Amino acid sequence: MAAGLKPSYTEASPNDVVSGTFLGLSIFKLGVGLRILVSVFSFVAAVVFVIDKQTKHIYVASIQTTITTKAKFGDIPAFVYFAVTMFVASLYGLITTLASIVVAFKPDFINKLRLHLVLWDVVILGMMAAAIGGAGCVGYIAENGNDHLGWQEVCTTFGKYCGTLMVALFISGFPAIILVTLIMLSFISLNN
Repeated sequence: MAAGLKPSYTEASPNDVVSGTFLGLSIFKLGVGLRILVSVFSFVAAVVFVIDKQTKHIYVASIQTTITTKAKFGDIPAFVYFAVTMFVASLYGLITTLASIVVAFKPDFINKLRLHLVLWDVVILGMMAAAIGGAGCVGYIAENGNDHLGWQEVCTTFGKYCGTLMVALFISGFPAIILVTLIMLSFISLNN
């Protein structure tokens, strides 16, 4: 700094906190938009997962009969956890979107809300990571089997079912990435 020049500090008002910017975008508007996306992507992933099912008729030569078997998400606990977690994340995204909008009209509470949001964002992100990891692991075994344990792949029989589950897992990655972004934005906002 040049000699004799002193930086001027002004106290931020609650309205300044709401109208903060990040890369030229309003942090508030960006946060609300991202929370809507968390809700939508989580809901879509959960619905795709829950409605996916496939029925197959398999002929068993040794007993000369046809067996009808079904694959659905409720058959595997990791898939149930995934679906429940995605629905919870969707509801969380909706509730936090509404809370963010309400705080825009009462900006005195925005720092408290941001602190609570960042903590709950981390909790929801942890739940989502566990759900995506668990469902992805089961999906990998279903796709490839495990020769060491003698588990055969089932996706050769239930190809449509497995394909749709993989799409749901792919979609579920978006809200997880968005939550990481929201956590970073919250830390930036709390540091300003």
